[in-house]
Amino acid sequence: MNPNGAVSAESNHFGFSRFGTEHAMSVVYGARGVFPALPKDAMPQIRCTLAKTQRRIDDALRIRFEVFARELGYLETAVGTIPREFEPFDTLATTLHIVAYDGRKAVGAVRLLLPNREIALANGTLFGLSIESHYDLAALAKAGLRPAETTRFCVLSAYRGSPVASLLHAAALRLSSRFGVTHWIAGANMETDALDDALIIQRALVLQGFVRDDLVLERRNALVAPLFPRRPFYDERVRSRALAGDANVPLPRTIDSYARRMHARFVGPPMFDPRFRMCALPFIAAVADQCPFHERQPMAA
Repeated sequence: MNPNGAVSAESNHFGFSRFGTEHAMSVVYGARGVFPALPKDAMPQIRCTLAKTQRRIDDALRIRFEVFARELGYLETAVGTIPREFEPFDTLATTLHIVAYDGRKAVGAVRLLLPNREIALANGTLFGLSIESHYDLAALAKAGLRPAETTRFCVLSAYRGSPVASLLHAAALRLSSRFGVTHWIAGANMETDALDDALIIQRALVLQGFVRDDLVLERRNALVAPLFPRRPFYDERVRSRALAGDANVPLPRTIDSYARRMHARFVGPPMFDPRFRMCALPFIAAVADQCPFHERQPMAA
């Protein structure tokens, strides 16, 4: 393993290619690293790019701040804030940033975390992924899965409902296939910081058949949610229906989209993300179950 976290030929337990990460990206994507966009008669100005320069990675961080802080209000903003959403994983060679552009304007992004031996050794985890700060992924290793973590998926509000989300999904799919990833794992935004509502959502997913009972991730720490939630998802009428056993309560748009369009299955209890101040639910989605973008409608952003 190289000191900068790049996957080397000697670390196949963590790597998804016999090439080092930088070499593999140049072999697969060429010097420009641009994924094919939609046909010309659809939306020729949209393209997805594998960000390999400081400027393009900065575009990803700026879009993330715009969506998560300014549009959705998940992150604190104050005078003097640098308008970028970033963390240490963003600098690793095993982190792949995909950015969608409308002409020269960055309009969406997604981040793919490949396993990192250095991070795993430093934290006593199995894969060196961000989600391992919340969940033990021993069940994935035991099942022989080769995961990558898909995080920070975001599209500017003006482009939601356009092909941008589907193009980002297709780009992540191509990268995952090239690196031998078998499953995506992430914590899905439950669109609430209320623990009671998060548990209702989890129960509804169980009753609707979207939860795997053969693969369960153990949460590392007790769930500590806000005593006074600011973002309830259900009103009292829907909560009463859920308590009465109604399985058909509405699901958060993100959760529903992942379950129905990505064939994601949920694999553990909810957790509270203090950075985004929202509850999240772990899921896995098989790369083999994903449809190419030209065969599907745009995913929910």
